[in-house]
Parts: sequence; C-alpha cells; structure tokens
Amino acid sequence: MERSFVCPIQEKKMAYYEWRSTKQPAKEGSKPQVVVCVHGLSQNGHVFEFLAHGLVEDAEKRGTECHVYAVDLVGRGNSEWLDDRSLYNPGTYALHMIPFIEEIAKQHGLSSVNYVGTSLGGITGMLICFMNKGHLFEKLILNDIGGFVPSKSLQRIGEYVGLDPRFKTFEEAEQYMKTIYSQCRDIPQEQFAHFTKYATKQIHKGADVEWALIYDPKISSGFKGVPPDIELWPQYESINVPTLLIHGTDSDILLQSTVEEMKGRGPGAKGLLQVYDVVGTGHPPYLSVPAQIHEVVKFFTV
Repeated sequence: MERSFVCPIQEKKMAYYEWRSTKQPAKEGSKPQVVVCVHGLSQNGHVFEFLAHGLVEDAEKRGTECHVYAVDLVGRGNSEWLDDRSLYNPGTYALHMIPFIEEIAKQHGLSSVNYVGTSLGGITGMLICFMNKGHLFEKLILNDIGGFVPSKSLQRIGEYVGLDPRFKTFEEAEQYMKTIYSQCRDIPQEQFAHFTKYATKQIHKGADVEWALIYDPKISSGFKGVPPDIELWPQYESINVPTLLIHGTDSDILLQSTVEEMKGRGPGAKGLLQVYDVVGTGHPPYLSVPAQIHEVVKFFTV
C-alpha cells in the first residue's frame, strides 16, 4: 500500500509503503510491532518487500499485530526530487525521518519503533540518535554500515551512482543491476527481476520505449572526485538501544576491522550490540532470503 508524507523541511512528498498483518489484531493490552525501514543510497523502499512479508508472516503465526513501513527517500522511487542538490545528504534525510517516525509511532499509540537502516539508511539512523532522538527507536538494525567508511569504497560507488543510463529492454536493465550489485552474492537470481522492476521506470518516446533508473542523478553530488574517509564514531557512540549489526563479510564498506572496533565502542561497550555475519556476500546484504529474514525476526521478537 503506497502513501505519502510531506516532509516539513523543504515540503517535499516522501512516498512510503506499508505491509501489515491482517489475520490477528493486537491482543488487549499488548503493543503492535512497528518497523520502519530506510534503504541505501540508490535504492528505494521496495527493496524491503521480502523482509516485510517475512515479518508480517511471522507476526500472524504468533497472533500479533505487525506493521512494516519502508520509505522512498527524497530523490528516489516515487518521492519528489529536491531543488537544491546540496541537500541530498544524511542530515537532510534524518530531518525528514524524525517527523515521519514520530507520526507513525503516534498512529499506533507508541513512543518508539523498530528501525532497519541499510547503508545510507543506517547512517540516517545513527544521525537520528546523534540528534538526541534515539528514544524514537526501540531496537535498531545497522545493515552493513558502521563507524568508519573507507574512501576507496566511496570511489567505487561514485563510478555508477548518479549516472543516467538508458536501456532498450528490461533484460538490459536487469543485467545492469546484476553488474553494479555484483558484490551482493546473497541475492537469488530470480529476485533480480523484482528489484529491477522497482529500480527502473519506462520512458516512452513516440512508439519507442526505454528503461531508466528511478532516481534523481543528483543524489550522487557528494561522491564526485576522491571523497575522503567518513568517520561516524560520534554518531555510532550516541546509540543507546539494542542494536543488530549485519555484516557482509566481503563488504568494502563495513570492514572487519571496523566491526571489531564497534564491538568495543558505543552500543558494543554498553552490552547492547549483536553481530550477524552474512558470509560470502559484499555490500549490502539484501535481507531478502529466509536465513537473513529469520535473523531480523529473531532480533525484533526475542
């Protein structure tokens, strides 16, 4: 179910999607499970569709109420584009997500929600904590992102994000997606068609049709040239809620050395951190296969 939220800052429409349990309402006196998901740099909310179905199916088996929300950050998917390209940055996204989360929590009579942040979405979550809004989170998942991001990996991302390629067929677009996400060896081949469907749009030129990526190319404004290393330790250390760190063991964004350091800092030093290694995949794990979905469900329900 697609809806939209108007961000108070810039007053731009942010699209979001909801999946919810239908068989069982929340038991009297119990709280519904509410999960908010935020995607990576060039993704959109549909990347969480498999995870959302898994969370809802588990809730229905347990007879509990569950709502999963996934947003299209501005400049992606069905959300509006920003006029000022310099505003495509994690600070803007955090300022958009805070009122959105507050509104969603209020709708369900809650003060906090569970949060899943993949890559950029995880940075956004850490920034929300750093802005003294960490109380909005009951539990937090950081998917393949941490306190340090090396310059070399940012250069790799800058090689393709922000380009505006066109494809003559859907199959060409799907092959392009397989190429740029070649690190994501956890994605079953049959799921690439699903991800490509929601990552592209059709453009009609007379009798001809071509496919284009469904994001504003200007989202890449911070990735040109040689970007510096990103230090996010103060943001990470501001987390004060149970946190699951999901780590693709072949990731060039979240290095093993960073994971080890995270275990001794922030939520790691407070006994609040769990680490789940996705062996043999790079950046980021897509959370679309049963084993990964199970780990997310377990973390939110135990």
